[in-house]
Amino acid sequence: MSKKTIALTMIAVFSVVTPYAYAAQVIGHVTGTFADSVHFFGPDHKPIGQIKASEIINQPIVGKDPKTGLYAVQTSTGLILVKPGAVQTDIKSEALPVTPCLVMNVGAMDTAAGSSNNLAANCSSR
Repeated sequence: MSKKTIALTMIAVFSVVTPYAYAAQVIGHVTGTFADSVHFFGPDHKPIGQIKASEIINQPIVGKDPKTGLYAVQTSTGLILVKPGAVQTDIKSEALPVTPCLVMNVGAMDTAAGSSNNLAANCSSR
């Protein structure tokens, strides 16, 4: 597939309204990739092709698909979806949830099965 064909395909696919409304707010940027090119997907989550790393680096990430976890990246030719494992980003990780547990003891023993579930059932909040 030639570069021109890929570019035209991208424009054609993302000229239509995508089924997901991504926020206009930028949640991060693509800071790097792990290969010279990155596979990208259409709004139906089907693979479309590859994009050069140089064309995606420093582009804004405007959302994350709730079904698949794919990042929505705004490029010069339109919106594309990429796998989070294919790109490096500057997205800050969310803080861990606050729990009432101060001390997590050894997991509870299931006496019938003779095994532990390791879910900290013996959690105590001093």
